[in-house]
Amino acid sequence: MNLSLKILSFLLVFAANASASDYEELSWYDLMPADWTPYAEEEDIFARHDESAPAMPFIQQEAPVVPALNKKKIRLPGYVIPIVYKDDAVSEFLLVPYIGACIHVPPPPSNQMIYVTLKDPLISTSLWAPVWVNGELKLESAETEYARTSYRMDGASSELYEY
Repeated sequence: MNLSLKILSFLLVFAANASASDYEELSWYDLMPADWTPYAEEEDIFARHDESAPAMPFIQQEAPVVPALNKKKIRLPGYVIPIVYKDDAVSEFLLVPYIGACIHVPPPPSNQMIYVTLKDPLISTSLWAPVWVNGELKLESAETEYARTSYRMDGASSELYEY
């Protein structure tokens, strides 16, 4: 193998690894300001989907965002609430922290949902499967039939979450 081919091979491998590491893996807690409490009883926001948990008052749909996250490249796991889809291909959806958010219960606060448009549609036979989403997070609201979001990702990529 000549030197230029070796260099090209190295650069391709390096570029692939660099692009994967360009995304900072976040948790849903990272999307909430540290000093903000989503519920009056200061309950864990993710306990809401557990039907055995006591009912918690829903304080607000509009919720504060974390300005430092604007235009940050992130990687976040979550669940899909389809908005634009055809058969088993979803191209726009709400990314939410737990299964069934927005459908069977009041929606999570707006800072706990992301409106996602994908560069390439997500193909899945099970919309209840968790996914990873990679993309640039924007502090931009979106209104859907299910809820209002405080964050948005356009041209994102996604993949099924592997346990």
